[in-house]
Amino acid sequence: MRVVTETRTAWILVSSLQLVPCGCGGATAETDERSARTQSPLDGSDCESASAGTGWLNHALPDASGLFTASWRSYPSTRPLDGVLGFSEGPADSFADLGAAVRFAPSSYIDARDGSRYAGFAFPYTFGDGPYEFQLRIDVPAHRYSAWVRHLDAVYKPFELLGKDLAFRTEQSSVSRLDNWGAFIDSASGSIQSCHFENDPTNGCVRSTNDGAWRSRPFDARLATSTAHADLFAWVDSSNMDAVIGVAKGAPTAFQQLAASVRFRPDGRMDARNGDAYASDAELVYQPNTYYVISMDLDLTRGTYSATVRDAVNAGTTQLAHDYAFRTEQAGSSDVDHVAQFVDGTPGSLNTCAMRAL
Repeated sequence: MRVVTETRTAWILVSSLQLVPCGCGGATAETDERSARTQSPLDGSDCESASAGTGWLNHALPDASGLFTASWRSYPSTRPLDGVLGFSEGPADSFADLGAAVRFAPSSYIDARDGSRYAGFAFPYTFGDGPYEFQLRIDVPAHRYSAWVRHLDAVYKPFELLGKDLAFRTEQSSVSRLDNWGAFIDSASGSIQSCHFENDPTNGCVRSTNDGAWRSRPFDARLATSTAHADLFAWVDSSNMDAVIGVAKGAPTAFQQLAASVRFRPDGRMDARNGDAYASDAELVYQPNTYYVISMDLDLTRGTYSATVRDAVNAGTTQLAHDYAFRTEQAGSSDVDHVAQFVDGTPGSLNTCAMRAL
């Protein structure tokens, strides 16, 4: 599993969901199947199936004891089934071992664990028409997590919120680290194949404060084409930040090196760079401690980009910029390979997670 941090070239997320509380074990009881399969390491190319009657599927991860974001794609073989996927300390051999977990439930919905039950928003699933991609932002010291899912049956489908600030399963309320991803099928038949695990052993999120330092990360070289797209979770902890996040060729050390960028302004609004000035197609007021998904589509041939911002909790989407020009100093840029962020002399912090290239 790979935890993604930062951006590609566009960032997307959430639409509204139906609230469907699903009891503690669903129609099929959670049985403690003890025949755990051998734990094995994961990389981005691995695909493996958890199947009914074969016991637990476990994969070792780098130790995580702080904040991290992880993602993977799962393909259910049938509907309904009862399959649980989540994170534990050491190989899991019972449901009680999982701290943060999501479930393909017998109700034909995907849901997430919250303390002693499955609850929160739920997402309907089918089979045979594309995978379901999960992203979990997990805070191990706080024993809390948030979870999103999207059905990849079409290009650039948005993530939808399964649950925000959910509690680890009750039995794992004091766990100090997570180093395993496990899956189990608790129904009489069916399987879930999971692939494209992404996990960042450095906790997966980048935090910037007004310390005068630029922070950046490279993103997938596949983006060095005529167009590009990326997913980025971003949040600030103040309503009067002066923070910028953008894409560049190489790791930038100045604003002039950003080709395309979005700004959290000190007056509580957001805008985007258009040539030699900041502008916006719509007024967007941001709130502190709220997840935003900033989506950028870049045309590297024309030197233009568009950006939308989605409130990951309330599901509102704003078209912030359409066909804006790259920053004047980068008008001839035909390649971008880093995402960077900077907080410019204001209190508070900017945090980014979940960068990926599609």
